[in-house]
Amino acid sequence: MKNSFQNSTSSDYDDVEVNKNKTRSVHFLCALGVLIFMAFMSTHASSQFRNEEVFVSLKNNTASHVATTTAVITPEEESTTRSRVPSPQGASTNSEKEPAITNVTVFLTTPENPSDSIFKAGTLQRFGSGKIRYNIQEGNCTCDNTTEPVIVETPCLAVSQFCDSRILKCHYPRCKTVITNDERCRKKGRRYDVREYYNADFPSKPYLPLGPRLDSWTSFQKIKASKGDQFTILPASKRKYAFNAIFSKSTNDGRVRLANIIDNSHHNNNTNSQLTIFAQMAEKWVKNINNPKRKSGHLHTDQYIQVVLDSTFTLAPTGHNPECFRLYEAIEAGSIPVFARDEDYANQNCKESLHAWLDVEPKAPILVLDSWDEVYSTIETLLQDPAALDERQAQLSKWYKKHMRKVTKKFERYLLRGQ
Repeated sequence: MKNSFQNSTSSDYDDVEVNKNKTRSVHFLCALGVLIFMAFMSTHASSQFRNEEVFVSLKNNTASHVATTTAVITPEEESTTRSRVPSPQGASTNSEKEPAITNVTVFLTTPENPSDSIFKAGTLQRFGSGKIRYNIQEGNCTCDNTTEPVIVETPCLAVSQFCDSRILKCHYPRCKTVITNDERCRKKGRRYDVREYYNADFPSKPYLPLGPRLDSWTSFQKIKASKGDQFTILPASKRKYAFNAIFSKSTNDGRVRLANIIDNSHHNNNTNSQLTIFAQMAEKWVKNINNPKRKSGHLHTDQYIQVVLDSTFTLAPTGHNPECFRLYEAIEAGSIPVFARDEDYANQNCKESLHAWLDVEPKAPILVLDSWDEVYSTIETLLQDPAALDERQAQLSKWYKKHMRKVTKKFERYLLRGQ
């Protein structure tokens, strides 16, 4: 009996322990389930809160909250989104990168020099890379015992018509020297770092084009401003004058010959030509065309530019140098320059002065004659094809912009890198 009791008690005890263990397991699993459920609910609530937070952030357009969301993005949106992804730390995107600006001080040592127009009329800035800011200052051409050298940040330029390069270096020891007005390519012009008129004797020397003359460019801007939205560059075929002849005779014998050709055709009752032209040929060149006290026979630049704007062609005869302001002013106004590649061009001291215009492909689509004797007959023929005229005008505008950018870029590279 006792043994039976003991065996029964021991078996029951084991069953009880088993049941207890099962109960504990059930309780443990329940507790674990509760914890998992609570964790899930906590995460869900947090996620919902974050999503609501993002919605509020977007709605209020604030940056006070930061959240991560998942959304379906179309291929177009993906492309846009990818372009907005911030760069790694220390890197910059193309849109954020701005060109560094270098300040270049330009000392102009010749008062009221028209050939300084390349700096004063903003031509370099218009065709440049935007990496240079030119600071124009009045300069001096002195070098004696009392002269204090001007020390400024490099790069800088000392520009002069008459001042010897050694004096410029004495006064501005850190600056590159620039010679202007050297239309006849004098020997001493070789000593300067930069020259204004091209000379094939120094093909690698940095060169600056003339660009439009300052007073003419000012008149051009005045006319544009006065007409506002009504201003337009007329097509070559729709202009009032077949050509204009506005120049002074005193700078070259070839100009005198051209003036005689025009006089014989229009001013001496010669009716062989039916071309409508504008001719104003002064006897002598003057420095200040717009000076009202001088009766020089020159047009005021306001009238001159308006005539050029109304002319299909602009005659550009060789003066002291084949390169002249008129070439640039005509193209800026949409008029096609006419040039004669004759003995006057061949005999210039500045060899191949218009090399980039006449010899380098693609050549400038200006009208190039072998002789001024051909001017009337050639222009009369060209006027018979209006579409070709307008196409030449358009191609010339493209060529001019490309040429000016190329020359300006080369000059900038020399200033910034010494190359």
